[in-house]
Amino acid sequence: MRKLCFAFLTFFAATSAIAQLPDVPGNNMTGGLGMTVIDGKSYFLINTAPEFSFSDWGVGLDLNLRIDTDGKIRKEDFDQGYDILRLIRYVRYGQKRAPLYVRVGALDAARIGHGLLMYNYSNVISYDNRKVGLEFDMKFDSWGFETMTSNFFGAELFGGRFFYLPLSESGIPLFKSLEFGTSFVTDLSEDGRKLQNGSAPLTIKNFDKSNPVTAAGVDVGLPILDNSFLDLGIYSEFGKILGYGQGASFGVESNLKGLGSLFSVSAKFEHRINGDQFLPNYFGPFYEIERFSQVKDSVYTSKLQMLKDVKSPGNGLYGSLQATILGTVKILGSYEELYKLKNSGMLHLGTDMGDIIPFAIARADYYRRGIKAGELFKLDEKSILTAEAGYRPYQYLIISMFYQWTFVPVKSGGDIVRYETVYKVEPKISFVFRF
Repeated sequence: MRKLCFAFLTFFAATSAIAQLPDVPGNNMTGGLGMTVIDGKSYFLINTAPEFSFSDWGVGLDLNLRIDTDGKIRKEDFDQGYDILRLIRYVRYGQKRAPLYVRVGALDAARIGHGLLMYNYSNVISYDNRKVGLEFDMKFDSWGFETMTSNFFGAELFGGRFFYLPLSESGIPLFKSLEFGTSFVTDLSEDGRKLQNGSAPLTIKNFDKSNPVTAAGVDVGLPILDNSFLDLGIYSEFGKILGYGQGASFGVESNLKGLGSLFSVSAKFEHRINGDQFLPNYFGPFYEIERFSQVKDSVYTSKLQMLKDVKSPGNGLYGSLQATILGTVKILGSYEELYKLKNSGMLHLGTDMGDIIPFAIARADYYRRGIKAGELFKLDEKSILTAEAGYRPYQYLIISMFYQWTFVPVKSGGDIVRYETVYKVEPKISFVFRF
């Protein structure tokens, strides 16, 4: 039954969805009632998720009350002191690459520079351990910066990039947009610093603690075409993880926009050159899970240990495509892989049918890492899936089924010791009001 359900949901992910797309300005109030099944346990669900946009500001809330059959609220939803703040999904001012951009709350797809060090990082990969992060960027005529932190209430991930356009005032076509940048990302958390203690297995209590993982890079980008129909640019980025290895990427980005709302598409492709002890996109979408994870029984591994063990990974590639059809249907996909590193592939698919069918909704988002032959679509500890399909009999009413395959933290003594996979099913009736 689960395989049949998964095949149905991944059909959406290959043909229609939502994922890592910018917040859409507007005001709407969404609320609903339903049931939630989490790993076989049932809860009554009360949900409200209003979004407000006024001028350059945007605010999104996300309140879910899950009440079990004994009338008790699910304790994992409110077991930390700042859980009440996590009801605010985000507060935003401006948009990315605007003169001023600030976002507090969920970081769904954080990126530094062109993405060699950090790309599509998420601080909400686990709903029960979602964090309140911050992005703060400023852009002036000839220079600017972008910054991020994954957790406003703890010393974890910090990243930033400074960029400079030396010919911005020259008036020379194309070259006036020549951009140089320098960036860094560091992880100050204890789990991000854990290594094996000699030849002994890595465990919760037996580990060697290294210096904080810090990666630094430089990049350059140059537009080749810039007109009302097509943007096309090339870039190169060099990165080094201090105390470990280094790598580089050479890529091209394009944006076809001349067909207006009928059809638009953006694409990115890059070739990666990787040395020993270097992993491109080290701080990627699964980083919160990979930082320190259980292998079996009491044996663990860490992202830093993986990095230390990488030998001759070979070159690699990254490619992505995102399209919008008729101004409403969104399709995106990406794939990355290291040629010589076994099972290093990572796939991302996302779709959103939008309003193309007035009486229906369908959206999905799927990630899979460590891809093996014949396991492109599978739900296990290497996958994340979010999908929703529903019927809209009226503009203000949606009857839908929501499915999520995600991770929950397992704690011991108040500390997270590992993450386990969990499925979530929510049949619900929602009311949507736009104003």
